[in-house]
Amino acid sequence: MQLNSKFVDTTNKISFQRRINSLILHSEFRKNPVVVFNRLLVWELFKLIQYKPTICIHKKSKMQLTPGKKRGVHGIIYIFRDECEPIVKYAINQYVRPGDICYDIGANIGLWTLALSEIVGDSGFVYSYEPMSDNIQKFKKNLTISSN
Repeated sequence: MQLNSKFVDTTNKISFQRRINSLILHSEFRKNPVVVFNRLLVWELFKLIQYKPTICIHKKSKMQLTPGKKRGVHGIIYIFRDECEPIVKYAINQYVRPGDICYDIGANIGLWTLALSEIVGDSGFVYSYEPMSDNIQKFKKNLTISSN
């Protein structure tokens, strides 16, 4: 008995379509499509030349981002800045006040720790936890460049 069948791998096609859909549906893309698309192209260039940009984020913080093979967290932050997770930004702005004590569990490279720190100021405190040693080094660097 001979089995005639074709297997068509649509994984990359579906993944690409999902990425395009998530880009188009993102609130920051809807507000500033040209800016977001430009950042996307520039990020891809940074990946090619292995350039680590330092960007201004939130009101006065800075972050150095490291391009990898995939877009990853660094690329998402570069492209969308502090709008990468709009609900988190909203919650921070809605509930955090100067002098508060906050916790950032899974701080990654410090995106939300920096935002929380700006709001709580010198009278507040932000406790950050990040278990991944590679992220800890990048987190520390971002705290250092933001404090200067």
